[in-house]
Amino acid sequence: MDERNKRGLVLLNRRELITGVAATGFAGFAATRAWAQFAPDPALAAQSTKSGGYAVDAKQVFDTIVIGAGTAGMPLANQAAARGKVLVIDRADRLGGTLHLSGGMMSAGGTRLQKSKGIEDSPQHLYDDTMKMGHGKANPEILRLYVDNAAQTIDWLEDNGLVFPPEQPGLGVHAAFQTRRYHGGSKGGRSLLGVFLPRFQQAESEGRIRVLLNSRAVELTQDRLGAVTGVIVAGPDGRRVQYRGKRVVITAGGTIHNATNFKRYHEGKGLFVERGYEHSQGEGIVLGEAAGAHVSGGGLFIGHPGAILRDRNFPSPSIGRASNDPRRRKPWEILVDANGERFVQEDTDDIDRFERALTDAPNMAGWLVWDQKIMEQAPALLDGKPEELEQRFGSHMMYARANTIEEAARKFGLPAGRVAASVAEYNRAQAAGGADRFGRTHMPLPIVQAPFYMVETYTSGVYSYAGLDVNAKLQVVTAEKKPIANLYAAGEVIGGWQCSGDVVVNGCMVTPAVTFGRMLGEGLV
Repeated sequence: MDERNKRGLVLLNRRELITGVAATGFAGFAATRAWAQFAPDPALAAQSTKSGGYAVDAKQVFDTIVIGAGTAGMPLANQAAARGKVLVIDRADRLGGTLHLSGGMMSAGGTRLQKSKGIEDSPQHLYDDTMKMGHGKANPEILRLYVDNAAQTIDWLEDNGLVFPPEQPGLGVHAAFQTRRYHGGSKGGRSLLGVFLPRFQQAESEGRIRVLLNSRAVELTQDRLGAVTGVIVAGPDGRRVQYRGKRVVITAGGTIHNATNFKRYHEGKGLFVERGYEHSQGEGIVLGEAAGAHVSGGGLFIGHPGAILRDRNFPSPSIGRASNDPRRRKPWEILVDANGERFVQEDTDDIDRFERALTDAPNMAGWLVWDQKIMEQAPALLDGKPEELEQRFGSHMMYARANTIEEAARKFGLPAGRVAASVAEYNRAQAAGGADRFGRTHMPLPIVQAPFYMVETYTSGVYSYAGLDVNAKLQVVTAEKKPIANLYAAGEVIGGWQCSGDVVVNGCMVTPAVTFGRMLGEGLV
């Protein structure tokens, strides 16, 4: 057992303790009970099952075992602790999961805050808008469960101390609803953590919640009929212990930081840049699948534009980002694919159509093309200090600067003539005014003045679309829709497609995660 856990340090590490208080401005980061109180009796180390691989903690049966202490897992554990004994397992050394990184934006219709500001909205309106934006591909049952209970979640959060900025509810930026229904604290996901953590720690100090950090759930135990009976956990020292539970809830996040699992569950689509929460490894999906669960939604993946990678050894970390999202910066440059041809209206207001086109492009790659005059006059396209960019254009494989378009294209192995023809066609449309054949109207300057610039960009994942199938009671189900007894799931582990379809809809990840966690904890499903 590592020294951190033997000494029973706080659930957040010391660095997080300091920065968390500063960032969130809330109290309650008090020291917690010692790890020894949560670990099985040392005598168990000498015991083993017939399989011989782990010890068994036979002292008690937990009412609820929660795998993942993040956006869904923390409110679930808090509410469940009022009803019985709870065991929480997380592979990280701190609580909160993606709440440390999340924008924390939540979407709901018919909230108390909306009504107080005269905003007319309803669960049905939210349902209809989401289905429209997601092209009818969201799961009707799960979306309905979300929208019908989201307003109560927002009100509940407010009752428990979440403070909304005066400008809220607001409009989103991604496939924006036309109704002001976005709610969130001023510090993003950490504002939610500020609500959950003090209650969690209080329950933990009272012995109603046990916590195993730096620990991995490696297997669900099942009886001869397939009902889940508990979980086998690998602790910080590698020793495995079986814990028994009346029900197990998987809230362990998605696959966004594991290229192998991402590709496996997203129908072979590669993850071109590892981003997001480092512990989003897809282990919850693997656990559920091994117990008989069906996994769906991977084919609905849509990516986010502008990642500039370190190299082409996929997955590769990004070294920069291009601001070619037309919501935030209208384009002065053009975008070509591996064939050297334009394939999308670069200034479209329909970000979902834009991202779909990039996702469907060969290898999910696109090359931005512009010239010196645009470099001097346009709003900044690339992140990085001038000296960093100068170095990258001089030597990095993802950046090119040349005296001709053809020369720049050849540096990427693109068909130089086609790239040049694409630029020429764009220039003719720019000179004529109006719209080009893609419908683009924002064409401030032609691309004519050397040197010419090109950057290779990729479409990367934002979250996991694939996830465990669940029914309207959030029971994990098989391919035949048969519930696996005593097994539930909530959060990103059920897949982003459930409440969004084939697009990214603001608020349709955080809100269902918190809502479903709350409801499972309260026994409402």
